[in-house]
Amino acid sequence: MINRIGASALDIFIYLLIFFLVNPYIIQFIDFIIGHFYLRTVDFVSIVSALLYFILFEVIFYTSPGKWLFNIRITSSNFSKPARKQLFFRALLKLFTLVTVFGAVLNSVLILSYKYSWYDYVLGLPVEDSK
Repeated sequence: MINRIGASALDIFIYLLIFFLVNPYIIQFIDFIIGHFYLRTVDFVSIVSALLYFILFEVIFYTSPGKWLFNIRITSSNFSKPARKQLFFRALLKLFTLVTVFGAVLNSVLILSYKYSWYDYVLGLPVEDSK
């Protein structure tokens, strides 16, 4: 349980680091190219960077930097590698959880009660310690 919380915290920290260090330059570039639509540009770049971070690592590499450092992995219900389609939807649901208060509260209750996040429960993808 501690490994999972640590991995999630590390992933969020890395994403926020990317968000605050890299995204301002991307936003300035987009604003320079298409004009000044600052709020829409920020929203667009934020969503795309979050999707790229979570989808790139979890769907392509089957792990994230936090999971890799804490030696945990996402598995299917029979402890094999999950389908990429499941991982893609897991990443989308995770983003929904991260950006909504409802999702964050629901996720916290489920993790404390059942050791599953709601998106892992729905997709049947438990996160296990690597063996």
